[in-house]
Amino acid sequence: MRAANRRSGTKRRRLGRFTAGGAALALLLAACGGAGEEDQAAPAAEEPEAPEAEKPEGDEPEADADAASDEIDLSDAAAFYEGNTVTWVVPYDPGGGHDAYPRAFVPFLAEELGADVVISNEPGAGAMLATNRWANEPNPDGTRIANIPTAGVLMHLLTGNDAVEFEAEDIAWLGVFVDEPAAVSVAQDGPFETWDDVLAADRQLRYGLTGFGSSPHFTLALLDDVFDLNMDVVSGYGSSAEMNLSMSAGDIDMLAGSIGSALAQYRAGEAQPVLAFIEPGNMPDGAPDTLHSVFDYVDDPDLLEILQAHASVYSSARGIVASSRIPEDRLLYLEQAIERALNNPEFHAVMEEQERELNVQNGAWFRDEVQVVLNAPDEYRDFLIAVTAEGED
Repeated sequence: MRAANRRSGTKRRRLGRFTAGGAALALLLAACGGAGEEDQAAPAAEEPEAPEAEKPEGDEPEADADAASDEIDLSDAAAFYEGNTVTWVVPYDPGGGHDAYPRAFVPFLAEELGADVVISNEPGAGAMLATNRWANEPNPDGTRIANIPTAGVLMHLLTGNDAVEFEAEDIAWLGVFVDEPAAVSVAQDGPFETWDDVLAADRQLRYGLTGFGSSPHFTLALLDDVFDLNMDVVSGYGSSAEMNLSMSAGDIDMLAGSIGSALAQYRAGEAQPVLAFIEPGNMPDGAPDTLHSVFDYVDDPDLLEILQAHASVYSSARGIVASSRIPEDRLLYLEQAIERALNNPEFHAVMEEQERELNVQNGAWFRDEVQVVLNAPDEYRDFLIAVTAEGED
């Protein structure tokens, strides 16, 4: 296990100015609930003229893809991929959900492309090291694709974080494995069994991260402020598997991730999920009795708006991406192959056997969601900027 870095930050009341922007948070919540108004700035959300567009569902995005393929000859793209080698970049060490999903998926994508698809684990900097590398690859030809922690990357883009060395338009948003709420877990057989136990702790708590500015960082920083926990941070882990080992050893008290990974770790006896950004009464099947909704613990209207906005924006979608500079015909061919593979019943059976959640979405849906997040109001950006700055001190 690599050495993690202990980090004790000065307590910041990040929510001070954020709470004052409660009205703007309502706009964010409304936008994430279903709007796809790509050109609309946050203040314009109150304009009555433009009806709210519905998110693409069912066959609608697929029809768009079919229409595009009617206009573009894909025969050269098919010939390019046949027998070629495609590298799938996983920006984490082996182990954990971000590795498990693509590892199960690549055989089905290989079948659709007629190509050999190989996994390349390239961890570092909370997934940003590898993501920056392939996003800036000169003359991308379509043989390099990746998965990313979508929410963390989008938050970096939203806040203009220097850790991101690309723009949103540099990325081709090709599909999603699963759109899952965030969850927090503690060690099984550890000192805490529920979130109430965490709140009652009589010592400083520690949480683990793969890197500052990562998806779990935003979730745990938000909880740190909402519950005034003044937690310590231990960063530098290569994967959630490493953090689980550290948590079992008592080096950290909790970690955050998607609800799917949290439940998989629970079934494997590795961790105990205790808190989720899920509405009360909507817990997934198989969830332990110790898992509760964050909304059960807060009744302040301003804080509820903040938590609900975070839940809507930050559902930990596991995105499939590539460079948008790939030749147009190859990019379209690749997106269509990914969509077919995502909907392959055999792939779904594999994920069910692994007891991992699956809620696949195509590229059109993904692009719509990306635009919603990038149009978030300034008040939410201020909070994210404050959290991101913790990794720069």
